[in-house]
Amino acid sequence: QLKEEVYTILDMKCNGCHRQQNPFMVFKEKNMDKRAAKIYQAVFLDRRMPKDNATTLSSEEYGKLKRWLLTQIKTN
Repeated sequence: QLKEEVYTILDMKCNGCHRQQNPFMVFKEKNMDKRAAKIYQAVFLDRRMPKDNATTLSSEEYGKLKRWLLTQIKTN
């Protein structure tokens, strides 16, 4: 399922830094839906995440993330 794949991306590529820098924004399966619009804004519009490109996402990971985020933004 796409959501589980995206959670794996968020957990492996984002949560490491978030746990240290912003512990209130650690992604979990139960909170990622409501944060979809903010994730989309930070990653795809403002391009401020991943911060300083500390982690890199493959084009496949970006594609999955964007696809899932757009479905969430349209339904929430």
